Amino acid sequence: MTGWHAIVPLKSPTRRKTRLGLPEDDRIALTERMAAHVLQTVRETPGIVEIGLLSPESRAGTVWLPDQGRGLNAELGEARRRWLHRAVLIIHADLPHLCTNDVSQLMNAATDGAVAIAPDRHGTGTNALALPPGIEMALAFGPGSFEAHRTAAACARIVQTPGLSHDLDTPDDMAAWSALQQGAFVK
Repeated sequence: MTGWHAIVPLKSPTRRKTRLGLPEDDRIALTERMAAHVLQTVRETPGIVEIGLLSPESRAGTVWLPDQGRGLNAELGEARRRWLHRAVLIIHADLPHLCTNDVSQLMNAATDGAVAIAPDRHGTGTNALALPPGIEMALAFGPGSFEAHRTAAACARIVQTPGLSHDLDTPDDMAAWSALQQGAFVK
């Protein structure tokens, strides 16, 4: 493969992580730090040649993929079809422990036509997918997405690392994140 193209979906600031139960200003600040961290980590990962930001708003240093409001899976499906003949990494912006090694492991697992899937720490959701060139599959992010992606991929490899599995969606995730924090996430 010549290089990977990453897609990072990111909602508008006021719509991000509303289930965390944080005051809006704190929630927006946290999600901005996480998004900046994920984008920087992806940018620093060897083999990434382009980063597309699927969002209602553009951001410097990325290719803007305007979110048309059709829902995450429809938007990601459209972006994937646009980049079908490229190796594509879809990675969510709420991974505070993500490091370049995590991203590299996921990309390296997607060889020989295999799709690499990074489940969340509960084993129910999907935090990232690595799709080799030409592989098209139904995207099913949301509840039960891990099993749906594993079923949809003809050949799937599962990649579990702390950086890929620990996302922040709920107060329980916040508690687990706080317990794991040891300087991996810049405050």
